[in-house]
Amino acid sequence: MGNQCFTKNDANGNLKNFEMCYRYVCGWDTGFGFTQLLRTRSQTIYFCINYPSEDLKRFKIYLNIDAQFAYCEFFPDALSADECLLSYDWNTLSQDSRDQAEQLAFLSRTYEKYTTRLGDSRNDWDFDKSHDMRETFEVLKSQCDNHYRWTQVYKERTNIRINLLFQHSAQRESRTSTQIAASSAIIAEQTQRDSASMITMAAVTMIFLPGTFISAILSTTFFDYGDDGLSVSRKWWILPASTIPTTVGVLAVWLAWRWWRIQKQSAEMQRKSKRDTSFLVDEVAELKLG
Repeated sequence: MGNQCFTKNDANGNLKNFEMCYRYVCGWDTGFGFTQLLRTRSQTIYFCINYPSEDLKRFKIYLNIDAQFAYCEFFPDALSADECLLSYDWNTLSQDSRDQAEQLAFLSRTYEKYTTRLGDSRNDWDFDKSHDMRETFEVLKSQCDNHYRWTQVYKERTNIRINLLFQHSAQRESRTSTQIAASSAIIAEQTQRDSASMITMAAVTMIFLPGTFISAILSTTFFDYGDDGLSVSRKWWILPASTIPTTVGVLAVWLAWRWWRIQKQSAEMQRKSKRDTSFLVDEVAELKLG
């Protein structure tokens, strides 16, 4: 529902009734509120939904001070607008402040229309002229503009702090990357030297491995060189039966050790990632508190 203001005239063009209704937002806890004003010649009726409880208490206090406040035109509307401004804090979005400014402008225009129609010489309606609510609405409008500027400044400061935080994080990551690059260069140099040594060892091993393998097999008691030539024992199957399971067992132990190392490195990387995430969360929380 938007802001609405209607007037009805009789057959002679004289004012018959004046009606106004609007919706407003009063803080984070109260939520939306609705107010409707219906003014006739003899009475003024306010119909309010979700009217702020603090405003109701303030209204009673004003009535105890001076009962004439009950007849002050647009006084309940000014109280609710003032409560909306008081309930704003640093978390209020600038758009809400702009909406409140538009609401106050609507109330000011409606009050101007109200006093103009009721003050027409053709109408003999009575209304309170001791208070000019235009001045009150101007004060509230000025406060709303101040809140809007505060929220804009707060948003800009927050963005600056966020950018500073990310720049700090980027610089730290850059330093870490530089250290990693330097360490990688050293590791690469050492790996290159180790690779050269390993290549030499592998070449020597490849030269002697065939002779060593043949010598190891033929040197067992399963083979015998006699006068009649090479003879093979009937128990030759013991050699592969013992060698193959032993080889498989050694490979299984190596694979298990390799899997354990990979899992350990993965857990260390996850812990480091959690520490970095926790640091960023602490920085953001400090930023919000600041």
